[in-house]
Amino acid sequence: MSDRNSKLREEIEDLKAQIRKASKGKSDKDDLVSYVQSNNISGTGEALGLRLRRTLRGHISKVYEFDFCYNEPGLLVSASQDGKLIVWNSLSTHKLYVIPLKSQWVLCCAYAPGGQCVVSGGLDNVLYVYPLTEEPIPEVGSELKGHDGSISRCKFISDEHCLTTSGDKTIIQWDMSSGEIVHQYFGHDGDVLCVDVNHSDPNSFITGSIDKSAMLWDTRSGQAELSFTGAGSDVNTIKYFPTYNAFGIGSDDGTVRLYDIKGDRELQTYNQTFGDRDVFRVVSLDFSMSGKYFFTACHSFMYVWNTCSGEVVQDIELGGIASCVGVTPTHGQAVLASNWEGQIKVFA
Repeated sequence: MSDRNSKLREEIEDLKAQIRKASKGKSDKDDLVSYVQSNNISGTGEALGLRLRRTLRGHISKVYEFDFCYNEPGLLVSASQDGKLIVWNSLSTHKLYVIPLKSQWVLCCAYAPGGQCVVSGGLDNVLYVYPLTEEPIPEVGSELKGHDGSISRCKFISDEHCLTTSGDKTIIQWDMSSGEIVHQYFGHDGDVLCVDVNHSDPNSFITGSIDKSAMLWDTRSGQAELSFTGAGSDVNTIKYFPTYNAFGIGSDDGTVRLYDIKGDRELQTYNQTFGDRDVFRVVSLDFSMSGKYFFTACHSFMYVWNTCSGEVVQDIELGGIASCVGVTPTHGQAVLASNWEGQIKVFA
């Protein structure tokens, strides 16, 4: 057995050497820098200068999360401790639906890409599906039960399939038409707190956990293809880089880490260094469409970072404890941030 292990280690080292030789002269970070430079945001300069354009008001308690309708980026759904889901037109600030929840202990929500339904989950371990019909107040269409712990995040792969992460250390892929479990994914050693999907490849998604790791999954094999370690604390948030060849994680220790998928390694760590200001846990992050910037929600601030230099180019006080940040999909013309004061603020 020891001879076999030695032979396998030699083969692994040989493969690593071949990979290093093939990529010699150009690092994974060089690829990201080239992408950012070729897709630079015009007319902004280093001082991004985001300004508050409008505020979505309607919730009367903490907003935990919001999610965009991917194919209609002007639409979004928000979930709040006031026991309501609100579907918004973020351009006009109009409320399209106000949905009372069966359980007010909601933690997450998601909007189907085609716009036909929204879902929510929370401490009661159930994923609630609300079809968006012409009825003024949508009712629960189905209740999907399968987790043994609270549902921390939910995300649509497509109109047909949705993912949920849970305190039971698993991820479930649901068939939205039948309400059945397509697959349950095992691999994390602690509560799974976050998930993001690959819009260029519906077979791939990434997750983060309190076990201080991130994992890349393949829906065809039902297994974790890669595991990324190095986080100093719980991984609260995870987001693909715009090329989908890399992703970022935000942790309880206040850091953001950027990982390259092809190279299976960490590219950069971003640390909060603001003089006497405390280091705050990162609860949410998202990238600009060009990848030049990324945005984090930390305590009562939204920080704007330069991805290449690792510097904070702007910090914005949100007027309450920050809970979620998100860049509008497909066009990326605005970034939104929610807080515990019941507000969702739109910056551009």
